[in-house]
Amino acid sequence: MKKLFYLCIILLFSSVVSAQTRTITGVVKNVQGDPVADASVTVKGATSGTSTKADGSFSLVIGPDAKILSISSIGLTSREVSIGKNTTLTVVLTTEAKDLLEVVVQVPYGTVKKTAFTGSENTITAATIQKQ
Repeated sequence: MKKLFYLCIILLFSSVVSAQTRTITGVVKNVQGDPVADASVTVKGATSGTSTKADGSFSLVIGPDAKILSISSIGLTSREVSIGKNTTLTVVLTTEAKDLLEVVVQVPYGTVKKTAFTGSENTITAATIQKQ
């Protein structure tokens, strides 16, 4: 009788624990249908999050109170997606248009708007460094 009682307690406890969290999986793509790598996927209002893999896929364990996922990537418009009862999501991010007057140039001791930048700039690639 004790074994049956303990078995019931264990089964009840495991069902309560599994109901507290769930795993959301999905894919983040751009408008052309290409996967978006290294996009940030976070639960709105929480500290949990992940980033997408090279194929645009992600997997995130969320709590029972999670309702919205926030997805963002550099050069693409951020989106907030309602989770609902879904466990699999496909999110499409659109290209973010930037005005060239708003471009910020990184300089060694701070940042400068493009319109105020009067110096010269050069990019050195890894291949150039290897040649030396």
